Amino acid sequence: MTYYKKKEIILLDYEKLAKEYDFWNLSNIEFSKDETKLLYSVDTKGNESFKLYCKDIKSEKTIQIKG
Repeated sequence: MTYYKKKEIILLDYEKLAKEYDFWNLSNIEFSKDETKLLYSVDTKGNESFKLYCKDIKSEKTIQIKG
């Protein structure tokens, strides 16, 4: 039998992303159909005004789409 070690991949580091805010709420996490991008929304004020982000999983680059 051959055993493979699985490498842990952190797609979103919640603590790192939230550290500069007094309030931070992550919501609506979705993968693209081809599973190359991770879409998520964040509320940083507690007023349910979310900003939408898209992270390219391979390059690890994140862009803000809306908000």
